[in-house]
Amino acid sequence: MRQVRLTRAALLSRCDGNRELALGDELPGSKSAVPAASAGPGLLAVQAVNFPKLRTGGELVELKLTVPADRVVMLTR
Repeated sequence: MRQVRLTRAALLSRCDGNRELALGDELPGSKSAVPAASAGPGLLAVQAVNFPKLRTGGELVELKLTVPADRVVMLTR
């Protein structure tokens, strides 16, 4: 995979397979703004694809993207 097109905004984050995943239903908290790559025309370059293993079993698919500054937005989640 060398390029990807986003059809909706995607949160920008880091993955650490040694930490537990936060489950939305179990961790109530205040909403905060988080960085995201906006959906839009054009493709984003994929630098790397990783499949980090989770401590509790299973794995994630992680894409390392090159996101231009004009495609970075803040979303409230």
